[in-house]
Amino acid sequence: MGPFVGWVELICGILVLIGLFSRASLPTLIVIVIVAITSTKVPILLGHEW
Repeated sequence: MGPFVGWVELICGILVLIGLFSRASLPTLIVIVIVAITSTKVPILLGHEW
């Protein structure tokens, strides 16, 4: 999933920067960021170590 997410972030980021398909790109990027935060930061805040 890592390479897929990397490519999606790259492509959606470029689309947002040039202004194409912003309404489709931004929700995709928001979902990726929310998943990244919940999968990495929440366990640390709850006291679970790596």
